[in-house]
Amino acid sequence: NVYMVAGLGGTQDLDPGVGEAPFTADGNQDLTVISFDTDGIFRWAETFGGTGSAGGHRLIFDGSGDLIVSGTYETSLTMPDGTTVSNLVSNGLFDNFVLWLDPQNGSPQRAINIGTSGNENQTGTIAQSGGNGLLIGGTLGSGGSFSVNPERSDFLIDDGSVLTVPL
Repeated sequence: NVYMVAGLGGTQDLDPGVGEAPFTADGNQDLTVISFDTDGIFRWAETFGGTGSAGGHRLIFDGSGDLIVSGTYETSLTMPDGTTVSNLVSNGLFDNFVLWLDPQNGSPQRAINIGTSGNENQTGTIAQSGGNGLLIGGTLGSGGSFSVNPERSDFLIDDGSVLTVPL
């Protein structure tokens, strides 16, 4: 299967085939994850919106086979209706997020918010040899200490601006 992540705005049909998968962004742009089979046939799409902008930066798989999506969002990141995963609320303007999805249907499994009262960015998400991921990013402001929700103690901040979080 093939997976794609983007930040999309406006109103669009996410299914490039004869079917329809209508989408209208909640904010300026919404995080959108789309899956196709190996023949390019549309399988599913999930969108995660809010009042601001949200976009995905990386897709990787963890050792359990879950699809990990990471990116940044502004103000809030709203989960689809019917999920038990809590919505995310940023600590500042833009925060990083990590979202675990079921690769078969795109349903959210869990999500974390990573940020300060300043702005955060993300420079990479990599898969480690054990199948776990590693988020690498930084803060663009003097926002104080990082907050990782749910509470985590295994992240590193190098030279005050680079954030590394094992996933």
